[in-house]
Amino acid sequence: EEDVAESVPQPDKRRELTEKEARAREAAAEWGRNLEATLTERDMYNIRCLQMCVRSWLIHTKFHRIVYQYMRSPESSESKRRMEVLREILKTETDYVSDLERVVEVCLKPLREIAEMRHNILTLAEIRSIFSIIEMIFNVNSTLLNDLKKGFNSSTHTVMIGEKFLRLAPFLRLYTEYINNYNTGLAVLTQCRKRKEFAAFLKLRERTVVMNNLDLTSFLIKPVQRLPRYVLLLTELLKYTPEDHVDYESLTQALNSIQGVADYVNEHKREAEGLLKVVEIQAAMGDSVQLVNPTRRLIRQGDVKEVYSRNKLKDRHLFLFNDLCVVAEKNVRGGYNHKRTHRLDRCL
Repeated sequence: EEDVAESVPQPDKRRELTEKEARAREAAAEWGRNLEATLTERDMYNIRCLQMCVRSWLIHTKFHRIVYQYMRSPESSESKRRMEVLREILKTETDYVSDLERVVEVCLKPLREIAEMRHNILTLAEIRSIFSIIEMIFNVNSTLLNDLKKGFNSSTHTVMIGEKFLRLAPFLRLYTEYINNYNTGLAVLTQCRKRKEFAAFLKLRERTVVMNNLDLTSFLIKPVQRLPRYVLLLTELLKYTPEDHVDYESLTQALNSIQGVADYVNEHKREAEGLLKVVEIQAAMGDSVQLVNPTRRLIRQGDVKEVYSRNKLKDRHLFLFNDLCVVAEKNVRGGYNHKRTHRLDRCL
């Protein structure tokens, strides 16, 4: 019996499914034809509108899903950081040019006009020594700032500043010339401050809102500090700029151009800042002692106790320079009263 059952042909299930699908398709097509025959033109218009709404909703949903995934991706965070660095470059350049403009408009130009009228505040030679070529640097960086503002856009991928910094490269020698003259200019400024007319002129301008109540030396050191700042900012920007970005090659070239000059400036920046510290100490002591010298550097300073008769102590403040040891006493005005000076070459 089992042999007989096996010999009976079984129905082909796949064939039955195919026939059922064919009948279902024919039925659906027939239903569609009947529906088209019964629907009015207005009904068909409404159906098409509904289809368009559904497609639009699906596209909108898919777009938001893609944006959400991108916002969580590493590429998005790099783009955000790149934009932050670009904004910092623009902001710091704006502040820098504003500081240079204050020096030129509030101090340099008025002094030059007074000198040309032969009034005895400063000679033209002294003005050139103090301010050097800061006006030329101001003009160059004003052009750079305008270029940056024109190219700045809210989209991270369209902001390209490499070419703008490359155009700055030929003018970098101005910074070299400025830093070479800086120490001499600061020494001349300190000497000229002893003149009553010039001291009154500076006091009147340094205490204005325009100068933020800062003295002139705080502004004259700005060009010395700016080039190393460019190197830091452009290095940071390159870190968040993809190698296939249209601005990558220009940024790399600009950074290389600035780096060489910045290394030279950076080496002399420490000397300039050291001399500036000497100038500040000179201002705190007044004219009782002459400290400012292009080669003098502060090594260390601090409070000490001086022993005098019968083990009594006095508070003193000691300034150790590379060639001098100055003993001073703090006064109620926040400055120092000079007590005595020891030359180190005579202490050996």
